[in-house]
Amino acid sequence: MKKYISLIVLFTLLLAACDEQNFFVNDTFVKFNQPSSAASEADAAAGNSTVLIPISVSTENRTSALTIEVSVSGDAVSGTHYNMLSPTTLTIPANEYSVNIELDILNNDLTDGSHDLVLEIVNNSENLGIGFPGPDALNASHTLTIGDDDCAFDISIFEGTYDVNEDNGAFLYTAEVSITGANTINVTNFWGSGLTAEVTLDASDPSDLKAYILPQDGGVELCCGANSWVTSRADPFALAPVDVSLPDGSFTTCDGGFVVDYYVYIPGAGTFNGRQPINAVYTRQ
Repeated sequence: MKKYISLIVLFTLLLAACDEQNFFVNDTFVKFNQPSSAASEADAAAGNSTVLIPISVSTENRTSALTIEVSVSGDAVSGTHYNMLSPTTLTIPANEYSVNIELDILNNDLTDGSHDLVLEIVNNSENLGIGFPGPDALNASHTLTIGDDDCAFDISIFEGTYDVNEDNGAFLYTAEVSITGANTINVTNFWGSGLTAEVTLDASDPSDLKAYILPQDGGVELCCGANSWVTSRADPFALAPVDVSLPDGSFTTCDGGFVVDYYVYIPGAGTFNGRQPINAVYTRQ
């Protein structure tokens, strides 16, 4: 009797296994190819803003089109962190087995951390299974994590040794930067001269971070005597009736890099640096 009972149990288990195998192999379902992915605002800044998220059906050689409805949720905000380029109702054409959700990552100026965009398949035109068969319905949804590339302004990150590149490699040197105020720094060895100039880092508008030599208008004396060096965003000496004003420079809040534009005037020599502006890029070592 025990032998017969054992055979019945074994047969039942084999039958259940076959049913389970048929359930996975023969059932047609739609799913995301991956459950999650990641992108960054830095990708958008580098010109790689477009993200493709594929959805596929489990059987090929289909003779009819399949319409799929997708819901959108999560804490990522449309128009701030991303722009959807695809509709939320998509179609896999006949004789094909996949379609892409397409969206653009936006490089905003907000220091607000990472955000998730959650896409979920909620319906399809043939009432096919959604996600891999099984109690967990794996890949029925996809979470795209959008990383933030912005950092809060912290003046302390600007202190240290910098490599300076003037005018695209025309003059290379190092400089030391120290903190002098809530938004001001001193640059020692400014213009490779061994002297010091003060730079303001203006973070009042996160979308327009400005760096400039003080004062903004007129000159600032770097040394003393008849041969003092003077830097300026504008010509305080009116050496010629031309507009020599320069735009503001810029800085980055994450790596402490900054750029300043200026002229140098040497009164004793009677010259204004050939009246050509200098562009200096400071990269922290």
